[in-house]
Amino acid sequence: MKTAIIGNGYWSKIIQPYVKEKFDIVQVCDSKTDLSLVWNDKDITSVFILTPIHTHCNLVKEALVNGKCVFVEKPLSMNTEECLEILNISKCMGCDVLVDYTYMFSDVLRNIPKPDYIFADLYRMNPYKYEDMNVHWVLTPHILSIIGLFYDLSETELHNYNLHNGTIKGPNFESTVSLNTINHTSFRFNYGSNKATYDAGKDGLRNAVDHFSKMLNGKVESNLEYATLITGVIEKCLKNI
Repeated sequence: MKTAIIGNGYWSKIIQPYVKEKFDIVQVCDSKTDLSLVWNDKDITSVFILTPIHTHCNLVKEALVNGKCVFVEKPLSMNTEECLEILNISKCMGCDVLVDYTYMFSDVLRNIPKPDYIFADLYRMNPYKYEDMNVHWVLTPHILSIIGLFYDLSETELHNYNLHNGTIKGPNFESTVSLNTINHTSFRFNYGSNKATYDAGKDGLRNAVDHFSKMLNGKVESNLEYATLITGVIEKCLKNI
């Protein structure tokens, strides 16, 4: 399957080896690339959008109206109405979208029994990369994508919030997210009096690309509606602060 990668920064370079395992990469695009070369190439049936968050929505829509299936990094958009618009375009064009919530595709986290309570910590240290970014669009989607596998997200609340730090709480979960501190990821699950800590592992990204490949072959479904839900939860929480 022929694909193009849009975005050639830090994360793109990490994911490209996994893409090469499943796809024939025809072109890797940066900010100077004329994307009409991708849109007009009929041999390219899909694209990987690995660009800054604020560019996701418009690039996904462009790809879809040009008949390309899309793999895009989370979040799909920072606006629920835009997510719904993408959902509609996807259905109209018959082109699927997969949003990459890396931990959601981890074999370990997808195969554990439903816990009574979840504690999760996700910290990232990179002051230049995240300087002007909201932690709840950078990291919270990862947390919610896992919690949503087990629990209703409708009662999610944000506490102790600022641009780079926050706490996410619900009836059955609590999580802290932070930028510019340390690199640390932890998912702790309570089963009655028993506790278990799981390493999300490094298989999530490879599995996400594999899931996209299977989606294009009709073997698995898109997670576009789930991505819309997650954006809606975060958007609502930020409005309620």
